[in-house]
Amino acid sequence: MQINYCCPYWGSEKDKPADFIDKVLSSGYDGIEVLLPAASTPFTEAFLKKLSTVRETKPDFILILQQLTAPENESVDSYIKKMSRSLTDLTDLKPGFINTHTGKDYYSFSDNCRVIEAALNISHKTGVRILHETHRGRFSFHAASLIPYLRQ
Repeated sequence: MQINYCCPYWGSEKDKPADFIDKVLSSGYDGIEVLLPAASTPFTEAFLKKLSTVRETKPDFILILQQLTAPENESVDSYIKKMSRSLTDLTDLKPGFINTHTGKDYYSFSDNCRVIEAALNISHKTGVRILHETHRGRFSFHAASLIPYLRQ
């Protein structure tokens, strides 16, 4: 079994993208995890430019993208539409996988299953793995809440 170590950008927000990636490389990490804003921002463009340069010499350098939607009181259909757009945009960046903060803790079991299914469909269509983080406020807000989903 091979274990890869990736460095999260979280906590390094003061660093410019190139500086962060240089630190990650000099520290011996195998990749990064980052929450990128919309693809059209200068920050995202700088991150992707540096990543492209790194991958020329280190093609196995891992990119893990985070996906989360702004907290809003919204219908499940609205949430699925917004999440699906975000996930599809992120898959275009060819990450190793996407770590997503999925669903809402106040959606019903069946509604959260619809959210998970929408993410799974995008994963199947694009070939990019989409993994669901255990996180407060989401369907997976604690380990015991996951049991019904794992049985499904």
